Amino acid sequence: MTRSKHYSAERRRLLVGGAAAMLLSLGSVQAGAAATAWGWPAPHEKVSEKSIAWLKEKGWWPIQVAFQAPWSGQNTVNIVMDRMGLMKQRGVEAKWTAFASGPAINEVLISGRYQAGSGGNFPFTTLVDRRIPVKAIAIES
Repeated sequence: MTRSKHYSAERRRLLVGGAAAMLLSLGSVQAGAAATAWGWPAPHEKVSEKSIAWLKEKGWWPIQVAFQAPWSGQNTVNIVMDRMGLMKQRGVEAKWTAFASGPAINEVLISGRYQAGSGGNFPFTTLVDRRIPVKAIAIES
């Protein structure tokens, strides 16, 4: 066996052994953890009381979430979060409201009536271009 073939075979054994050890260790960690019906780790960690008090102090309780309902894709996430009560499982009260367009979402965000919004990239970049103080939390595709 040539030296390069020896290293190649040795490297494969090392990689396969390492991968097997990692999978076995992950299995033992997951075996003790509870999970939802679809496999998400449970229980969900609750938001701190201090954070909830801060939101209430700002008048942002329940959190108002605006999303663009007529479109599929990224807005499906909003519907699933609402219907599955994912915010509530973390101790956060949220009110989800569907809007017909991104500019309508921009309007309620700028006014301060809503604290979070999900819409297309053009309405968001319009806010950035006009120097409206907004932050992107996630980009979905």
